[in-house]
Amino acid sequence: MPCSIVDELSDPKITRILHLFLRRKDELFHLQKISQEAKVPLTTTHALMKKLIALDFIAFMTVGKFKLYRLAGNKKTKELERLLNHGN
Repeated sequence: MPCSIVDELSDPKITRILHLFLRRKDELFHLQKISQEAKVPLTTTHALMKKLIALDFIAFMTVGKFKLYRLAGNKKTKELERLLNHGN
């Protein structure tokens, strides 16, 4: 049975991470910065970022030995933005 976007994101830690990306759509974030600003433990942030990448909410690029993350620009994130009222 398919899950809705809201079902996939019911964890409050995921929601805090996504709010961070939605507020600052054009920024690139290092994992540690995401962890600090979303107030989610670093190990948990790493696991959640892997999940969000797999769900196509987050995109990443590798620069040297660092991964930088940003909000994916697709229909899924636009709908998410609408649902979480960031499109005002």
